[in-house]
Amino acid sequence: MTKKNACTPLFCPKMMMIIEKTLYLHPSLNNKNKNKNAKPQGRTVARAMALIMVWAMMTAMVHGEIRLCIDKNRMCMFVINAGNDSCRHDTVAIYPISCGRGYGHKLKDGDMRTPEGTFSIVSFSDSRDWGHDFLDGHGYIRGAYGPWFMRLSFGHGIGIHGTHDPSSMGFRASEGCIRLRNADVAALKKMVRRGTVVEILPDTLLRIQMPDSVPQIKPVSSTAAQIKPIDSKTIIIKNQ
Repeated sequence: MTKKNACTPLFCPKMMMIIEKTLYLHPSLNNKNKNKNAKPQGRTVARAMALIMVWAMMTAMVHGEIRLCIDKNRMCMFVINAGNDSCRHDTVAIYPISCGRGYGHKLKDGDMRTPEGTFSIVSFSDSRDWGHDFLDGHGYIRGAYGPWFMRLSFGHGIGIHGTHDPSSMGFRASEGCIRLRNADVAALKKMVRRGTVVEILPDTLLRIQMPDSVPQIKPVSSTAAQIKPIDSKTIIIKNQ
């Protein structure tokens, strides 16, 4: 027996009727008691709003919810669509990335690390005219952030954006943001929205913590290094 899809023809009219009735009973739309000679526009508005809400719900159920998963170890971003089934996750796209030069979770401004954890996109900015000086000797570079900057809820100015240097993909080259190629960030912009979940996986590569200073080994003192010669009397061998 096949399972009936929630978006069957029976679902949409029933859901639309419930939403339309609820909206029509709202005082702001039902003007029946306000002016008897007024045209019944409340029901028309309620019906239009119900159509929009049903269409939005059907779109969400058909296309699912887009999530982003960023792997700093493999230097790639996975665009994931959960779809109708919560147990099934389809990978829509995989993009190469560049992340922060530092390892681990971002703790403060200027530590060159990409944050780790679960965040969300809070805003979109047209960054085609933005520029930045990366202090690498090349000076101020216009268009350093590509066409779009998608700010994350982490703060500290961290976001997903394009780049002026596509050859940096696959390397730790940013100051903490996630870089994409300009064509990839333009394609991603069409798939995400405000509130899209972004999960950044932690670094799992082996990192050796180097000491701040290497202890110096004291040289052997000159007195200890001197070998006392053997007394000549002790090496006389009597002839038999």
